[in-house]
Amino acid sequence: MTEPKTKKSERKTLLIFLAVIAVSMVLGFFVGMGADMLADSGALADLQARLLPVLSWLTPLLFLALNLVCLALSFSSLKKARREAEAWDGESEEVIDRAEARLNLPVMLSNVAMVCNFFLFAAVFVLAKHNPWGEEMEIAIYILDILVFLVSMGLIIFVQKKTVDQVKKLNPEKKGNTLDMHFQKDWMDSCDEAERQAIGQAAMAAMKTVSTVCLALWMLTFLGCLFFGTGLLPVFCVVAVWLAQSVSYNLACLRRDKKKEQG
Repeated sequence: MTEPKTKKSERKTLLIFLAVIAVSMVLGFFVGMGADMLADSGALADLQARLLPVLSWLTPLLFLALNLVCLALSFSSLKKARREAEAWDGESEEVIDRAEARLNLPVMLSNVAMVCNFFLFAAVFVLAKHNPWGEEMEIAIYILDILVFLVSMGLIIFVQKKTVDQVKKLNPEKKGNTLDMHFQKDWMDSCDEAERQAIGQAAMAAMKTVSTVCLALWMLTFLGCLFFGTGLLPVFCVVAVWLAQSVSYNLACLRRDKKKEQG
């Protein structure tokens, strides 16, 4: 009874996958036709000419605002977690669990801000030449871009270090220094089995998400290559990330199996 159900489920999954591919191809066809029509009419070039000057001053403001919000929320969460930890009587698990939960926010926000900073730093540099106020403003945007990037990255590293230090105060068995190249290995070695399983489950969820995102990005970059002249570099970059993730995951599994055989 179980085998027919399994085969039926596999057929259903295959049909869904083929349907998604078919719908994507149809959408890609119509998007391509629309792009060609816009390019021929000159509407795309006109839109670009109108949009780039706005983005040239809007992107630096977004760069600055993103870091201010993320850092403000991170420091606020760190402060609350420290207060709760200091008020802990050593017995109530609820208090310590709440303090540890608060520390997840600065970790997440600092990681998001760090990744976004790399994109926005490049975007501001590229768009600066399109500003409507001339060369002097372009130079000012370059200087602002570099200053915001350096200061924000320094503060992000500081937030991550303070967060790890707070976790180590709550859990003295934890080891590792965020400024050390071997931090992740030292941290993993100091985790118990339950924590390692939780990290493994989170890593699996992240791998599935990245695979889905890479597939979507491949479709977008491929369409961009065909209809917008973006070239093969964006496609290559997406595939390189996708391949690195898949290969690193499989190599980690092989190393783990090898250790089990030897142990």
